[in-house]
Amino acid sequence: MNKFLKQKGIKLAMVLIVVIVAITIASAVWGRGSPIGAVIKTVTSPFERAVTALVGKVEDAYGIIFAYEHTKAENAELKLKISDMETEIREARDANAENIRLRALLELVKAGQNYKVIAAAPLVSRTSSSWASTFTIGEGNIAGVEAGDCVITEHGYLVGLVTEVAPTTATVRTIIDVDSGIGAIIDRNGVTGIASGDFQLMRKGKLTLKYLPDKADILNGDTVMTSGSGELFPAGIVIGSVTAYTIDDSGMEWVAEVTPAVDLEAVTEVFIARRTVPN
Repeated sequence: MNKFLKQKGIKLAMVLIVVIVAITIASAVWGRGSPIGAVIKTVTSPFERAVTALVGKVEDAYGIIFAYEHTKAENAELKLKISDMETEIREARDANAENIRLRALLELVKAGQNYKVIAAAPLVSRTSSSWASTFTIGEGNIAGVEAGDCVITEHGYLVGLVTEVAPTTATVRTIIDVDSGIGAIIDRNGVTGIASGDFQLMRKGKLTLKYLPDKADILNGDTVMTSGSGELFPAGIVIGSVTAYTIDDSGMEWVAEVTPAVDLEAVTEVFIARRTVPN
């Protein structure tokens, strides 16, 4: 639109210049008081008014063009400022998230009386198998990660165990995997058992607590923690909570259904911890 107006405006301006020059010359030659001048004035007066109106319209058109260009420049400047502000907001959000994570890690380190934190690692990929629950993390033996290290969240919840290590990656078997077996204890009363994966429960994102004493006092909502029995898992790490307590399919043993404290499908970053104090 502005290009069209500019082109038309130039043509109109040239026409106006020619007309104005012609009128000026005629007026100068014959003068205002002469009969010919009067005739010229009479003939050209309507045209002069039309020219004046046309000049006003041309000026208005150029004013619109100028305002459009000015607004366009202002919009470009505002977009740039908004982009800079959005970048600053993202950076501030990332920095805040990092501060929260570091504070959580500091609390985790303080709470780890019988383990030390080796490294933080991002989750790289998950298994798609319905027969296993594992994932790959983006740290390996270069960062000091070893097979047998336990994997936890920044809140100290158990995620799983490192089973294989490469220079820059490692494989983690989660607590709901069927090959998982963890010495566990009910925090409320000290009842012990083994928290392990189960094919049916794994599909629900849960695990089972079995090998419990006869007539064990177990209630829904009881917190299940690592007991520290064995050589790998430190004591006192939260596994999850009891959500059901029933007799198994054989009718011979009572087992508890345990929901992990961490949503394994939502995990994006973990911490590698190693047991340091014998339990």
